[in-house]
Amino acid sequence: MAGPLTAQSGSPFTLSTISSQMIIRARGSSTGDAQTLVGTIAPTTTSGIYDFDIDQRFPSSNPPITTQTDVGITGITTVNLDANTGRGTLSIPTGTTAATEVFYVIGPNQMDFIDVSPVSSGNNGATPLFFINPF
Repeated sequence: MAGPLTAQSGSPFTLSTISSQMIIRARGSSTGDAQTLVGTIAPTTTSGIYDFDIDQRFPSSNPPITTQTDVGITGITTVNLDANTGRGTLSIPTGTTAATEVFYVIGPNQMDFIDVSPVSSGNNGATPLFFINPF
């Protein structure tokens, strides 16, 4: 694991805690899973639905590193959010399947998340930590 150690703000945690545009960045946990990502995440007009706008680099078979710019991922849904612990689950559409991410709300418009997709989904390759901070 890598990343900052940050104290979590007090509960209760609600979707209104993550309600404005935020900066998202990710860093692979080793050079073998060197995915990096930077962009923004923002809520839509529907509560619990978010959109990403990102630039990313990730390992691929040919070429060995693939770069994508101005990638939009829409329809990211909050599956649940525990009001006491700030632990929730996001579902990120990835074509015909969806990646499952566990997130922890740290404070207003600030959270961290990590991929926990089942192996059978094909979505759990390189697993960076994602850091989301106020814009």
